[in-house]
Amino acid sequence: MTLPDVHLINPLMDHTGGSEHRTLSLYRLLCVSYAGRTRLWSPAKPHPDIAATAPVTCIDAAAGVFPRDGILVFIGTYFHFGDWLSTSKPERIAVIVNLHDPRSLRANLASLQKAG
Repeated sequence: MTLPDVHLINPLMDHTGGSEHRTLSLYRLLCVSYAGRTRLWSPAKPHPDIAATAPVTCIDAAAGVFPRDGILVFIGTYFHFGDWLSTSKPERIAVIVNLHDPRSLRANLASLQKAG
């Protein structure tokens, strides 16, 4: 049985941010303990300090560069998840909420439902 890829998604723009640190910690843990492939994705250009320490792929929907399957894990809800979701066919989606921001959470959950 092949384990699905895990795609961790966060803007990774603030090298001192809590969501960014949570994302990087989760990435490191999964790389050690999970036999599937773990990838870091950012819908924006990541902070240079973060990009220097971890392999981050920038999401570019127009170029077709985005997670297509596996497990999507969004760390934080303060950013737009992306229109590429309607093309992606993940097995599962997880959303980790770090900040109390009901408006962003509702908007992003609605985008996930719209994408199917």
